[in-house]
Amino acid sequence: MLTISDKPHRVAFYIRVSTEEQKNGYWPEMQLQWLQEMIVFRGKHNNWIHNPEWVYQDLGKTGADLNRPQYKKMIEDAMLGKFDMVAVWKIDRLSRNLSHLLSTFEILQKNKVWFFSLKENIDFTGPIGKLTFQIFWALAEFERETIKTRTKEWKLASARLGNYVLSTTPFGYIKDKSDK
Repeated sequence: MLTISDKPHRVAFYIRVSTEEQKNGYWPEMQLQWLQEMIVFRGKHNNWIHNPEWVYQDLGKTGADLNRPQYKKMIEDAMLGKFDMVAVWKIDRLSRNLSHLLSTFEILQKNKVWFFSLKENIDFTGPIGKLTFQIFWALAEFERETIKTRTKEWKLASARLGNYVLSTTPFGYIKDKSDK
């Protein structure tokens, strides 16, 4: 499990806006300003530090999928240990999809990177943060198990209807190219 120490906590910012209007308006700048103000406070009280190199901005990108260049770069840098925490202004800036959020939290946790959301005050540091993260982790496990169960049930129902449900072509058969 992640642990907190007295050393400075390097905090990256992730900023996202969906529309061109937001992209060219004040939203990215406002998110950045609020996160910078949070760092000033947390820097004094929690030893959080920030470097402008750790700002990842996806402007004009949907929160419905994770195929965003700066999101991918942030995850890559998290895996390289460039920072200890990802902070967002609001959790839906990271993603609007629960399974994507949970998979992101899983990647961060595996790489010993904390998460913080300013608006919802979600902080995975400290004892309450650990509890919150464990709840999110339990939701992720539940989601994975539910998907596995649904997939098995679907394959069983399809097989009962006489369909072939395995992913490989059986020996002696040729895959029909028109069947995609």
